[in-house]
Amino acid sequence: MTGQLPQYGGPAQKVIDEVHSSGSSVFVMIETKSSIEKIDEIAATPGVDVLLIGSNDLAIELGVAGEFESKEYRSAVTKVSEAASRNRKVFGFTGIYDKYSQLGA
Repeated sequence: MTGQLPQYGGPAQKVIDEVHSSGSSVFVMIETKSSIEKIDEIAATPGVDVLLIGSNDLAIELGVAGEFESKEYRSAVTKVSEAASRNRKVFGFTGIYDKYSQLGA
């Protein structure tokens, strides 16, 4: 929302400063093989609050497009979930809304 403030004539910098100092969250999208390989480093990064798997993009990158029950996809999800837990980060998904609870979110 803060990116739209200049178009609406709002006090952009003041509002942006307030939002950033009082409640911003940093979400990192996990969508590539390299992000899975480096997930512990990503999760340990100061300031990162949320690890969010982009399900469709990640499955495509892993060579298992649409196969959310595949060993490759589920292994990647487990790695992200465990890294989030170890580093006290929020963990979530996008793209496969009917399967979150089955996959551990």
